[in-house]
Amino acid sequence: MVKRCLAKDPQERWQSARDVMHQLQWIAAAGSAAGTPAPVTARRRVRERLAWTLAAVALTAAIVAFVAPRWARRPPVPRLARFTVTATGGGTVMTEPTSAAISPDGRLLVFTVTDPGGLPRLWIRPLDSLSARLVPGTENAIFPFWSPDSRFIAFFADRKLRKISAAGSGPPEVICDAPSGRGGTWSKEGVIVFAPLPMGPLLRVQVGGGEAVEVARPDPARREAGLRFPSFLPDGRHFLYVSLPRRREGFEVYAGALDREVEPRRIMAADSSPVYAEPGYLLFARGIAWWPSGSTRVG
Repeated sequence: MVKRCLAKDPQERWQSARDVMHQLQWIAAAGSAAGTPAPVTARRRVRERLAWTLAAVALTAAIVAFVAPRWARRPPVPRLARFTVTATGGGTVMTEPTSAAISPDGRLLVFTVTDPGGLPRLWIRPLDSLSARLVPGTENAIFPFWSPDSRFIAFFADRKLRKISAAGSGPPEVICDAPSGRGGTWSKEGVIVFAPLPMGPLLRVQVGGGEAVEVARPDPARREAGLRFPSFLPDGRHFLYVSLPRRREGFEVYAGALDREVEPRRIMAADSSPVYAEPGYLLFARGIAWWPSGSTRVG
């Protein structure tokens, strides 16, 4: 009966546990003749087959125990979410992409609202809430961007580059001069790269203040007039930016570096400054739509 249970051909094995039970009942009823011990060699072979079977079962169980938790930890499929950002007090939300920014931790949205008198200010809204709050001290603020730890917001106002606590604790601090800023970016090493003017070079400055020095300039050979809206890549050394004027295909997007000896590299053309998204994609506008993550891979 044991040999038939272990037969290689599935057709020669017992087909159910009920068949095995009936066979055991028949053996029990047949008496001592049916229970005559098998030769030692046969018993050894049966034990060897049972041992190999148990080893196979144990190996399968180990594989399942190893793989199953990893299947369980697979991240859920992201769900598309839509919501509307509105202003209070009769103000108007500025709809340019560079007038709003999501914090690096993905929890907060800072956006620019123009009051009925035409004065822009910054507002903050948690993404899991329907209410927003005014950030005091951000009169005339434009083009906000976040610190890497999501604790501070930098912005341009009254010919200066400034920063302020996202929690609203304390007045804004001046970082350096920026007569008419056009975008900036903040690295984990405490370096800010920004455009101080609508046309002209990009500068770098320490977040604590100090002298701003040139880090990239328009290339006459490419007939560039200005560089705007830089955005650091994860290494904190390279950054993206757009060049002006706009070409037929859109704005030319380049990757530059804090080390000016590195030649800028053209990445793509788009209708907006791109935004880096993990695990290595760019989000950008083309035509009238924002293209999804994965449209362009950053090598």
